[in-house]
Amino acid sequence: MNRLAETSDWLFIEKQAQVPTRVLLARLRQEHPSAYFAPIYNLDDELSGPLLIGKNAKTTEQLRNAYGSNRFLFIFHCWCKAHTTCPEQWTCDLSIAWDSVKNRAYPSKDGKKSVTEFIIQKRWGNFLLLECRTNYLRHQQVQLHTHFSYVDILGDMLWCKEPHYLYLEDFKHFVKNSQHKPIASGLHLHLSYVEFSLNNSPTVTHLKPPKDWSRIEKFLEKYAKR
Repeated sequence: MNRLAETSDWLFIEKQAQVPTRVLLARLRQEHPSAYFAPIYNLDDELSGPLLIGKNAKTTEQLRNAYGSNRFLFIFHCWCKAHTTCPEQWTCDLSIAWDSVKNRAYPSKDGKKSVTEFIIQKRWGNFLLLECRTNYLRHQQVQLHTHFSYVDILGDMLWCKEPHYLYLEDFKHFVKNSQHKPIASGLHLHLSYVEFSLNNSPTVTHLKPPKDWSRIEKFLEKYAKR
């Protein structure tokens, strides 16, 4: 298990995509049976990124209060495909509620306040590398806010009936591929940066995106039009 940063009060560990938070907690508790571990926030199973763990009850309460008061900053990065013309940056202010029957989030005026700021980092035609900034961390927030604005995240099976992937066939340099395999699979959404302050002491943690992301960028740089 990759420990990104640690003090006597809290711990950042790396969560990989498709690994549930509960599995990482179980591993920690198995390694240290007598220790205290409690998550400050949860990351959806499909996401990768830094996961913050409290190491005692007092710190956990302080951090959860800060998180609940939106005093954290979360920065995501994602690969997207635009479904309409989009500006270089925009904000989506769309409240989110939870459907316990369908087990998914949905936009609702009666939902919880959720705001995400989007900034295009790089653009190759309809394909974008997008930065997403928020003080909230609702379930499926970034997926929902992208879909209901200008773009869809590559590999998003939640909001896209036919999920977008990056295929060789997207570029005229390549003929139709009978195997039709995407260059990279899974949801292309990663939590890159977390910032919070505890006892007036600011803390910042970074985590590089998955390795296959560099392959996507190299491919787009080589074959896609700016």
